[in-house]
Amino acid sequence: MSKKFILPIRLYRETLDSLMTKLSTPVVSTAALQEQMELKVYPNPAGDNVTLELSSPDRTKVDVVLQNSAGQVMRTLRKNWSIRSEGSHITLKLNNLDAGAYWIVVKGEGILLTRPLQIVK
Repeated sequence: MSKKFILPIRLYRETLDSLMTKLSTPVVSTAALQEQMELKVYPNPAGDNVTLELSSPDRTKVDVVLQNSAGQVMRTLRKNWSIRSEGSHITLKLNNLDAGAYWIVVKGEGILLTRPLQIVK
């Protein structure tokens, strides 16, 4: 084998070894985290107020939005909400929203949770 092929093969092997080391490093699966998170929305149907209760096995930050049935964001309910492992909750006022079907959407790094919300007047 000529010398001009040895260097590229050695560099390729070092890159491959580095990649394999990174791939074998344990990480928290975002799918597993999402499965362990719990989102409760009550009362549902709601009138003027609704309570969101969210728990996560690990401390994490999420955004919470309210979408209508067409998927349009009607309101950002909470930005960078810090969720504690023992649970976090907020009560939201809904009095300036029309009656109808909505979605509570919780988004974070690798997290997407949705729950239906019915507003009645």
